[in-house]
Amino acid sequence: MSLLSDTQGSPERVWSLLNLLAAHGGELNRDEVIQWLVPNIRRVSGGKAIQNSPPNPSAAKQTIGAATSLKFVATGTDSVQLSIPDVPSTLEAFGDLVHARLRETATEDPDYLILQVFAWFVVQCELSAGTEWIVKLTRDQLADKVVKDLQGSETGGDPIFNPTKYPFWRNWACFVGLGIDVPPTLPSFFPYIYTRLAREVRHLGTTLGFDTELDPNTFLTALAPQMPYIDGGVLFNSIGSSLRMRTKTAQLSIVLSNGIRELHDDGVVTVKAPGDASDTIQLAPDPGHKLKYMKTIVINGLV
Repeated sequence: MSLLSDTQGSPERVWSLLNLLAAHGGELNRDEVIQWLVPNIRRVSGGKAIQNSPPNPSAAKQTIGAATSLKFVATGTDSVQLSIPDVPSTLEAFGDLVHARLRETATEDPDYLILQVFAWFVVQCELSAGTEWIVKLTRDQLADKVVKDLQGSETGGDPIFNPTKYPFWRNWACFVGLGIDVPPTLPSFFPYIYTRLAREVRHLGTTLGFDTELDPNTFLTALAPQMPYIDGGVLFNSIGSSLRMRTKTAQLSIVLSNGIRELHDDGVVTVKAPGDASDTIQLAPDPGHKLKYMKTIVINGLV
């Protein structure tokens, strides 16, 4: 079971399953779960109820599989039990829970691939000095490059990624706030961390403090464990090292720089860099934005 094998277990379906179990005291018979998720609907014709053909239970079974992979439910011989104390009340909060769970996955967990492939996207943007490379790759070419870079010449198993898995990987990556799906402009998705970064920065404000000038290194060091696929994170560092990415000690990655600039523009943070400031961290070049450096950063409190 994994999010990329139980492909019909979409985020929305998994959240529905959790709410279903919560509404029934945290546990249901497996057959009952399937009946709830894929109801057998009768239609009326000429005043008579007509039995439709039995519904396909595949989507319900894969939804249980995806929820089990995330460790949100446990399955017995004939039952499905809720494994979390509280079900998030909104899809946004559920996205936070999924992201936190993915962040905890071990390297041998099949779901580790969700954040690992995203980290690969971030590193590739650095190696290519931009995002234009995404447009040039077909889905097949992109999947082949992921396998080559992350799996290499390892033998004895199937490729870790393929074109069939790609759209489902994209769905989960977008759901947790790491990108946007932009067909038909691109054959894939665009790495865009604004949504996730804003959520994590608000969380950091509760520990680092709101409305307080922070040294950027303090801010980035605290952020890296929350978002391990960006600068300083274990996934970013590991993949960057394996692909021989040149380390830029005083410059942020393109993906993170774009996110910080947007947070600054929207007032979520305030980045300060006086013209005569020294010991600054440089943002990745963007000729269309006036923000070039970061001397301090303030996580703005709610107005």
